[in-house]
Amino acid sequence: MIAYSAEDDDDSRERVPVRSAEHAQALLQQVTDALAHSAWPKVVPWGEDDVPMLVGLYENRRDRDVQTTMLEQYRVFVSALAEVRGAQGQQQEEDVLPELDGVVRRKTLPIVLGRPRSSTSSVVSLFGANQRIVVGHLHLIESVRVPSEVAAAPADVLCLMRSETELVVRYDSVVETEESHLQWHGVFKPTPEFDRYFRDAEPPTHDRWTPESADDEASRYVVKKALEHLRTKTRAFLSESRAQEESTNHRSVRNVAMALRGFVPYGIDEPSVDDSPRRRSRRNPSTASESRTDIEIIDAQALPDGRGQMIELLPVAAEGRTIEVSASVYAITTDGRLPLGDDEVSIRWRVDGSDIGSGSRCEVRAGASVRLHLYTRSAAALEVGFESEVLT
Repeated sequence: MIAYSAEDDDDSRERVPVRSAEHAQALLQQVTDALAHSAWPKVVPWGEDDVPMLVGLYENRRDRDVQTTMLEQYRVFVSALAEVRGAQGQQQEEDVLPELDGVVRRKTLPIVLGRPRSSTSSVVSLFGANQRIVVGHLHLIESVRVPSEVAAAPADVLCLMRSETELVVRYDSVVETEESHLQWHGVFKPTPEFDRYFRDAEPPTHDRWTPESADDEASRYVVKKALEHLRTKTRAFLSESRAQEESTNHRSVRNVAMALRGFVPYGIDEPSVDDSPRRRSRRNPSTASESRTDIEIIDAQALPDGRGQMIELLPVAAEGRTIEVSASVYAITTDGRLPLGDDEVSIRWRVDGSDIGSGSRCEVRAGASVRLHLYTRSAAALEVGFESEVLT
């Protein structure tokens, strides 16, 4: 019987026979997600027309192109794996891989073990005449967090995999991180020469590395020390930027912006308008009733591709008055609010479906329903503040 796993109201799963088109779609999606989660490295090309494994999934004899889906969903891990392959002299052509946007920082780190002062002969034989050996490579990426409804791949985890076979062993969270608009991904795989030591530390399920279960003392030493180094280096990478900012103030908001080409981050549930509820008035200090003006936010929605917002607002003042409304646009970063300039965000003002101006300022009549369209080059979580002044 062909079946798929369906969730009940209590979040439990049951096996449901595939007896409808809806059931078939659910099964195909689950197969696609499972393939991507466990086998995405197998479709990452070494070079042009050189893919480790051809994966096919068909619906009524039509190819669903699952390989493209896997590469797209796990594109951050794909980019990290390419760097690890490059460090180990295995990646033939990097230009065959998808481009990665929104990267704040990335780093490739060799996992180096030192010769222990006292050990068994099997451990000593690992080093030969060397005092230090490289047993694998780790690549870490900090990037813009994508919205949860789009992100199919895990985030804030380190993907541990075997070497030449590139089988995913597990995704390790390593350390709990605070909620942030930035995310991190990592890939580690041993060098081919040391892959067997990690294989020896796997249980029959092949879903983790447990050094204490390895029969050989050398395997226990290599895997135990490598895992310690992985956790230490990952924690250091994640805390590095904050430590630099606090100690030297080297990493400013503008530096973060330049690293992201001006736009961070993407994925908040609600677009933010001046960090306030959707309907909020902004009032000028003037106490004269004839010069008093409010900006009432009617609606705010992120554009479907995340590259901007549409905000509907109502300028409130005495009847017949002309109001100058100015908008200040910010990108939200872990380092604070970053003001965006005219070269980083395009602003269009519309009334009754017609364009009435562009730029950060616009003159409108009191009571007019104004739509503000913000366009950014990349997906970004924006915060918008408004000020208004009665002109006539």
